[in-house]
Amino acid sequence: MANERVLVAFRLLASSPLAIGPNGSPVDSAGLPVIRGGTIKGAVRRLTSQLATALGDAPCTGDGSPTCRICRLFGAPGLEAALRWSDALAVRDVVRVDGPSRPANILTGLRSRQPVDRARRTNEGQARIQHIVTTPGLVFEARVEGWIPSNQESEPRQTIGLLVGALRSLRHLGGGQSIGCGAVEVDVTAIRIGDAQYSGDEMVSTLSAVGAVS
Repeated sequence: MANERVLVAFRLLASSPLAIGPNGSPVDSAGLPVIRGGTIKGAVRRLTSQLATALGDAPCTGDGSPTCRICRLFGAPGLEAALRWSDALAVRDVVRVDGPSRPANILTGLRSRQPVDRARRTNEGQARIQHIVTTPGLVFEARVEGWIPSNQESEPRQTIGLLVGALRSLRHLGGGQSIGCGAVEVDVTAIRIGDAQYSGDEMVSTLSAVGAVS
């Protein structure tokens, strides 16, 4: 069985504030927000699994079966993931931060929400919860890369086609949707499988044959 080296680079536009992580969005040494790779990976795994099932793959049970395309890509107990996800870093040229001397909170803010006691159907006595969020309109860059096992010549393209299709369908990321956070769009900027480069449309065009390869 041959292995193909793969890389998918993408930009993520946060059209609304993002609330990422238990204490909001972490920042790097320059005070720019960071979206953890694990947050993106989890969201894309769900979408990839849904897309693969819709196109004829057996549903992923997350048991680490080596025949499960989703488990091979994203990992499972006892099965190492084929792909590694970088953190998504804010693009300095887009957010126009002049240097690390700027305050760390320049690109973050606060949103609050009032929890409701569902049993009593009231928010009386419930403390407001504060979320640290990013400024809307930020652009982030990230990549996913690794090695894809290939039983057939077309399999890496079909597998990465699933991943690209899921990335392009990502519309929400992180928590705080009830307070207007999490709206995103993804632009896939580069795809490489082995020595060949592809467009997003070329990858998505392979999806009609996904169920034929397991």
